[in-house]
Amino acid sequence: MMQHWDDLRFCLALYRHGTMSAAALAMGTNIATVSRRIDRLTETMGETLFVKQDRSWVPTQRCHDLITIARDTETSLTLLEGERSQGPAPGATLRLTCELAILQLGFLKSLPGFLTSYNDMHVDLLFRPASLAYAETDVSVGFDEPTEGRIMRRKLGKLLLRPYVHKAHQDAVTDWLSIPYGGHASRINSLMETHFNRQSKLSVEGLNLSSSLMSEIPVAAMMPVAFTREQPDLVPLEEAAFDDVVPVWVSYHSSRKLDPIVRVGLQFIEESLAKDPKGGFLQT
Repeated sequence: MMQHWDDLRFCLALYRHGTMSAAALAMGTNIATVSRRIDRLTETMGETLFVKQDRSWVPTQRCHDLITIARDTETSLTLLEGERSQGPAPGATLRLTCELAILQLGFLKSLPGFLTSYNDMHVDLLFRPASLAYAETDVSVGFDEPTEGRIMRRKLGKLLLRPYVHKAHQDAVTDWLSIPYGGHASRINSLMETHFNRQSKLSVEGLNLSSSLMSEIPVAAMMPVAFTREQPDLVPLEEAAFDDVVPVWVSYHSSRKLDPIVRVGLQFIEESLAKDPKGGFLQT
């Protein structure tokens, strides 16, 4: 697919910006060139890649497959280019925004080694929302695909969720607590509402506090299966034969793709996934 990378860049631009004119502006070219490149890639693939809806071009399912390849290629090339760039300045700060649930999965097990490798760097770990577009953070890891403009994004994998209870209360559970999983919360909560025939009376941020409350209160919760591997007191809710998955995304602003701070942030995330002692808490 690398031989078609130049055309894939135009495909990715049209997907991100929705119109030929906006894609052309982002690519620093003209509408005719964007149209010609999309037509050439469509002919190569032998399938329709975009359909016109109102004033925007909407990708087909086949095009979404190409977009995934294009994003991965873009990220890989960015990392390769970054390897040739200068490293972070002494005393630099990496601001990494990450969903609290992901942090508590052991995602940062490789942090000690990272701090040793970059012993003159400061790391700010944030779990509250922060904008990449307004430079409030450098790299973001979360459950929702970013919608801000000019954001580079890549899906790291999927997190498997199932309903669990504390073993001390598994015969007495009649209620459940809600854990935020980004924009997927409504879908996940509806599964629990259907099973218990009631809305949750308790919403808790984070897996550790949720687990602690489950030991004290007879409630169930949709928990990441990977988290329960190190929580032997949490057991599956036997009568609930359902599960769900939520994606995990990494993103940064396109204007900073060669920024050494962003480069080491992405490197840290990749190393965290590679060294995950649980054998990989994310599904591919």
